[in-house]
Amino acid sequence: MISSLSFQSCQEATAPFNSQRTTNNDNILAKKQLKKLNDLGIISSHFADILVNDNIKAFLEQTIENANTKERILDGKEFFNKNISFGHFQNTTLAEIMISNAKKNVKTELSNILQQLKNGEVDVYFPVKGHFEKWLKNKNNIYVGYSISEREWEPVTVFDLKGNSFQLSATETPNIPVLMIIPCEHRGNHKLPTKSRVNSQQIVGDDDDGGGGYGGGGVPNHNRVDGNPEILSTVELYEDGESWFKGDPEIYYVIAAQIAGEIDRTYLPNVNDENHVYTLNREMFDWHWSYGDYYKIRFAEEDNGGYTVGANAYGVGFNISIKDDDDDLGMKIVNKDDAYNKNYNTGYVSFYIKYQE
Repeated sequence: MISSLSFQSCQEATAPFNSQRTTNNDNILAKKQLKKLNDLGIISSHFADILVNDNIKAFLEQTIENANTKERILDGKEFFNKNISFGHFQNTTLAEIMISNAKKNVKTELSNILQQLKNGEVDVYFPVKGHFEKWLKNKNNIYVGYSISEREWEPVTVFDLKGNSFQLSATETPNIPVLMIIPCEHRGNHKLPTKSRVNSQQIVGDDDDGGGGYGGGGVPNHNRVDGNPEILSTVELYEDGESWFKGDPEIYYVIAAQIAGEIDRTYLPNVNDENHVYTLNREMFDWHWSYGDYYKIRFAEEDNGGYTVGANAYGVGFNISIKDDDDDLGMKIVNKDDAYNKNYNTGYVSFYIKYQE
C-alpha cells in the first residue's frame, strides 16, 4: 500500500555528528521528496486527463468562483472528494471519476494516493494573478502542473489536455494558465486575512487601510519615549523569494531584543507584489527600555508551512534564526536614537519605522 503523503519538514533528533548517519538521513529525505513529487505527478496527470470534459471544466469554474479563500485556494482533499452533479456526472466525486478513467495498472496506486490525502496537505489553484480569468476565455488553454518546495527552482512539469507533458521554467511566468497541485504552505489555513491582534502576534489583513498612523509624515520634536509603540510605516519588496507557481508570498517579520527575546511576530498577507510601496502604519510593539537600547527585525518568506523562530543570545550579541526552508529576506538593527521614520534596507526589503509622538 502506498504510504501516506507527508508535507511537513523532516527534523532529525539532535545527536553527535556521524557522517554515515547524516548520509542515511539525507538518503531517506531524498526518497521522501521523490515519493511526494511522484504522488503529485500522478494526481496532476490524471486530473488533466478528465479536465477535457466540459462538465469537469464547469465544476472547476464553479468551485473556484465560490471559494472564499485567499487566492481562491482549494483544499486538495475536499476538492477531489467533493460531490459533483454536472451533466452525466451525478452523485460522484472527482476522485472516483479520475480512478474510473485511469488505466488498469495505475488504478490502485491512484486510489491509495487520493484516499490518503489529508486536509491542509495539498493546494489546488491558479497561483498567477489573472490566469483563472484568462482560462475562462478559452477553457482548453490550460496546463495542470505540480512541484514541491524542496525543488522550487527546478523546471515545473505540466500536462495539457491532450496527454502531453512539458517542463516550464521556474523563474519565468508562463503565458498559458497553469492550475497547480502543490503542497500547502499555509498549514491548511486558507481563510481570508482579517484585522486582528493576539498577544504579540499582529496580523495585517488584506482589507486593512493602514490606519491613521502617527505624525502625519512630519518629524516629532522629541525622541522615543519609554513604553511607546514602534510603528512600521511602509514596506517595499525588491525580491519576495517566491517562484511564480507558488502564488503570493507569505511574508512575515520577527522582532527580538537581547534581554526580552522575541517580542513581536507578524504576518503581512497583504504585502504581495515586488516593487510596490505598501503603507501600513502599524504598531509593532511597545518598546520598553528594559528590553535594551536596540532591537533586531528580520524579514522572511515562509515556505512549506510552519516555521521555527528563535532569538539566541551569544555574549553581547544575538541572532534571529528562521526555519531552514524559509527564504531569508534580511535583518536590520534599530537603535533607540535612530531618526524618526528612518529607512532601513536589507537588499530584499525596504521599510520605514516611526515611533509615537
